[in-house]
Amino acid sequence: MAVQEYNPEQLIGWHEGLGNDQITTTYFNFEDLPPIPYYTDSFTGADCNSLVSVWPSNNPEEGTPPIIKVHKNIPEQLQGYFALHEYIEFDIARLPGVENPETGEAWTCAEIEELVLDLIPSDLRLSYVQRRIDMFNFIDQNISGLTGEMSETRRFLSTVLEEETPPSTKCAGMSDEEFDMLSPQEQELRLMYVQRAATL
Repeated sequence: MAVQEYNPEQLIGWHEGLGNDQITTTYFNFEDLPPIPYYTDSFTGADCNSLVSVWPSNNPEEGTPPIIKVHKNIPEQLQGYFALHEYIEFDIARLPGVENPETGEAWTCAEIEELVLDLIPSDLRLSYVQRRIDMFNFIDQNISGLTGEMSETRRFLSTVLEEETPPSTKCAGMSDEEFDMLSPQEQELRLMYVQRAATL
């Protein structure tokens, strides 16, 4: 799925327009990065609560941030990390000379996902991972299918989910086969219920 790029002048006008439309601009602040602006959106007509969209600049060196929209139903404590991934992938990682120091090559989507995951508090990681998988599944089934890089990212996230889900709650009292037949949303709800019950 190719992402269209825009002139910085267009992006500046749209940033101003979104503000004039009283759409809340949220700034995600992380360490020494400049504040990352993003907007929340209902993505009307899309049956997925984990979507994000990005309108990047065709000249990231100029400094105009991309327009990043995050689904309003993503928990607030996760929204900034969704925005951070898009900001890194479609702004920072596209600057001349910016490479993954471990490979000496351009950052891949999966590598950026791993980078962002390392920054997320441990109690939020699985929720973030599941929502990102839901997003890729929705894109695959309803929009354009996945590029090879996006498929690689989904595989990476699925491995993280498999490895980090606690054995006691992995199937939430069900057999592996029964749990695997549930939709991703049903799996998440069932795990949330079991984890909550364990704290009572």
